[in-house]
Amino acid sequence: MDHRIVELDSFDAVGLRCECPGMDTSAIRPLWEQFFHGGGTPLPGSQGVVGVSWGDGAGGFSYMAAYRLPVDSGEAAAQAAGGDFVSHSVPGGRYVGVQWQGQGGPEMSAAFQDIFRRIIPENSLSVAPDGVCVEDYPEHAYDPATQTLKAELLVKVV
Repeated sequence: MDHRIVELDSFDAVGLRCECPGMDTSAIRPLWEQFFHGGGTPLPGSQGVVGVSWGDGAGGFSYMAAYRLPVDSGEAAAQAAGGDFVSHSVPGGRYVGVQWQGQGGPEMSAAFQDIFRRIIPENSLSVAPDGVCVEDYPEHAYDPATQTLKAELLVKVV
């Protein structure tokens, strides 16, 4: 899997959040279904759709299905959206990124594991203490003909 090192600018993620105790990702798919059930209408100022996770991984992690918004606009956008939408600030910095395409779930988890277990160590890097991961989905990320998603998978590193 080819990778690149990128400098990612900070942004606000505004959307729905769940907790994933341990490495249990079973809440993520229903979260995306709930996120798009509302019609999937982008928030004003949205710069795309992202999945964001953070935490130490050992005790679990937090996950969001969200719209990407400029820094310092998330709280107001979450309040305007109403419902269960919340805002989370995603830190900028150095990230390892890989282009990925697959059917989500276990395939995406395997791709992230390859980043953590092979790509990061081979490049003498370490996962950042905040454990931030981003799934950056392009417009038309889902292909109904093949039932696959595409995204750039990003892991914050030091």
